[in-house]
Amino acid sequence: MKPQYLIRMDDIHPQMNHTRFKRFTALLDKYNIKSILGVIPKNIDDTLIYDDEDKEFFTHIRELHARGYYISMHGYEHHYTTTSSGIMGVNPYSEFASILPMVQKEKIREGVRIMKENGLNSSMFMAPAHSFDRCTMKILKENGVDFITDGFFLFPKKIDNIWFLPHQFWSFREVHLSGIFTFGLHIDTIVDFEKFMTDSENFFINNKEYFIEVKDINFEKYDTFGYQCLNTLFYSLYKLSFLIKHKKLFHQK
Repeated sequence: MKPQYLIRMDDIHPQMNHTRFKRFTALLDKYNIKSILGVIPKNIDDTLIYDDEDKEFFTHIRELHARGYYISMHGYEHHYTTTSSGIMGVNPYSEFASILPMVQKEKIREGVRIMKENGLNSSMFMAPAHSFDRCTMKILKENGVDFITDGFFLFPKKIDNIWFLPHQFWSFREVHLSGIFTFGLHIDTIVDFEKFMTDSENFFINNKEYFIEVKDINFEKYDTFGYQCLNTLFYSLYKLSFLIKHKKLFHQK
């Protein structure tokens, strides 16, 4: 079996770098690759402001969705209020982990409301800083969210009746394993964007056949003992390697 690739783009909101976003999505369109878009319902994180507000932001996102892009709710306000790393243990700050359940419930309900109000009925969640807890998952499920894009797994894994779609990398690389591999991108913070665009196109040219769409994944196929054993083994090895060799990468948002 061959690897299968997905792309997720974090921090999509009305004041992101619109030029970069349009250029990269145009490149994805050129090779018919459909990314997961992590849309922040109500961004108040000043560190993510790179451009003037796009008044037609949600119209543009709906157009991308109609073209096959998968929309994920990326938190609510992208505002960190605790120092908890949650169940993922990635970053020491969070918008959700260790927050009172009633506060989490309000954030998630309001985020879902904003998404629906703008024609985006997303069933996937992307936690800012990869930080959330079991309470977050329970409330997400109660609000119609069935998928979370996160987890150092090899294949999709069901936890507390929510499917985790693996996310292992923050840059493009060829993987010589059978599994589903997600490359998480923060295009606003890339230092050399021109090089990134060139490198990305070269990667797409050489690996286009491996890219898939979320809608094509048969999640139930992976809900078996064999796949979950492979997930457990991969998680243990990957997390150990990640801590030893790339610990600084844990501080990506």
